[in-house]
Amino acid sequence: ITILKNILDDQKFSDLKLINTKANLIREVATIESTETPDIANVYPIKMAGYYPYYLIVFNAKNLKYPLSAMAIEQAIMILAFTLYKNLRVAYSLLSNEEEFFNDIIHSKSYEKLNENQLLFKGEKYKFKDSDFYQVIIATVSNKDGFFIDTSVMEESYTLIYNWLKNKLSKDIEGAILFPNRGKYEYIFLLQKPHDDLINRLTTYRDILHKTLQLNMNYFIGNPVQDIGSIQYSYREALETMEFGESKDNIDFIKYYLQMDTFDLLHLLPKNQIDNFIMNSLKTLAYPKDEMTRDLRNTLKTYLDLNCNITDTANTLYIHRNTVKYRIDRCSDILGQNVSEQNNSLKLRLSLAYTEKHFKRTTSE
Repeated sequence: ITILKNILDDQKFSDLKLINTKANLIREVATIESTETPDIANVYPIKMAGYYPYYLIVFNAKNLKYPLSAMAIEQAIMILAFTLYKNLRVAYSLLSNEEEFFNDIIHSKSYEKLNENQLLFKGEKYKFKDSDFYQVIIATVSNKDGFFIDTSVMEESYTLIYNWLKNKLSKDIEGAILFPNRGKYEYIFLLQKPHDDLINRLTTYRDILHKTLQLNMNYFIGNPVQDIGSIQYSYREALETMEFGESKDNIDFIKYYLQMDTFDLLHLLPKNQIDNFIMNSLKTLAYPKDEMTRDLRNTLKTYLDLNCNITDTANTLYIHRNTVKYRIDRCSDILGQNVSEQNNSLKLRLSLAYTEKHFKRTTSE
């Protein structure tokens, strides 16, 4: 009985309230405490890497004969530890299929990876539908220290929260789908219709996680779009919102995409960092000195302005698609980064806009 009471007082074990494990065990403890036999159950910790503890509870252990009893319990603990770890790895790995499908969605226009009909067919099992409304929300979770350090702890916690969120979304928000981003331990909500009660739902999820797991959930919301091919832009805006978002109605854990002029965004940086930021971003493309470099810079700017669409860029500049591809590849080589990557596009667009305005001003002077 003493051992069980200590377990229930342990903070890590109380975190399991999210999946009602503690409630179930409390009922078992109540049954034990109602008896007059203090040694009716023995509790053994199952040692494994992870944040959430597991215990083997053996009832009427005194009926087992020693040393057979000790050997059997030891073997049971070893088998359970292996099985639990295997199940954790399997559950975490299963998320890869869902993650891969979302990547297909946001790259649907990159070299025509998958067309819309293919996406709809592949997405049937995820309840992905044809709609005139899509909106991406990125959710992040952290504790007061930032998150967990140990990888197995992060994976276990991430999978637990993911499964819980997925279950809640399916019941609370019609048409909403949850996708994982395991590399950054983020949760991606894809809405397929508007919801008047969205903010209340997001607030409830945050409150539950904070109360049960002492974790803080923050949301970053991109603008709605009207077709499948534009989902990537809502996602890109959600990413940018993580850095430049704004709050509304005094709710600081929900950030919205901030419609700002590019120079307003750049001026968020200290002045003494702007030049360094520009040169690190654009290198020789910042202030081109020859016609070839100017062509590369102009192609890059047009390409980014047209949301990395090769065909539209070629039509705008009256050049061949292959020429666009070649120039974009050259720009990537010069800058040492994939210019089509969503995480790089904002930085490049800011730098190009700033240097273009600055260059025109100095030229006119």
